[in-house]
Amino acid sequence: MLAFALAGIFGNASAAMDGGLYLADETVCNRPTPAEMRWLDAPAWSNFVEFIRVCKVTRAKNAAPAVLLFSVWADELYAKTPAGSATVAMPRPMLFSPTGRKLGELPANFPADPPSELQIAFREWRGGMPQEIALCIRTPTASGDQALPSLKYSANLRQYRQLSVLPSTPIGDCHAR
Repeated sequence: MLAFALAGIFGNASAAMDGGLYLADETVCNRPTPAEMRWLDAPAWSNFVEFIRVCKVTRAKNAAPAVLLFSVWADELYAKTPAGSATVAMPRPMLFSPTGRKLGELPANFPADPPSELQIAFREWRGGMPQEIALCIRTPTASGDQALPSLKYSANLRQYRQLSVLPSTPIGDCHAR
């Protein structure tokens, strides 16, 4: 499932640029450095250190990152969890600037919280910063895919805020996101 999530989320950079957005490739998701780990709220993340990854979001390949996305990689966590164990609540994925300023959080785990996967698109780049983060939960369950309200960057607050309404994309249509 993780391979599918990465393919759907990180896709081909040149194809993404044609659509006015850039999706980083999977090679930019690694374990955070000790300095980056200090940006996270220690108690909430302490049980997941081995499974935390940071993805560097850039406008172009080889460019400096605009946003760092920290998340618990649930597939890796569950692969090492004994069968029958209770499900644990994971901290929400966090967005940071490259200098460690908190920019916001995602409403669902990234890249996956099996059986669901969070599809992300970074859009409307200005001043080296994506102004919108489009979100969609892809799931094989009977409820189907679910488009989520986008996150918009507020220059005044210097943070991403989730819109209170869904964009014009129909619910369940992750392909149009």
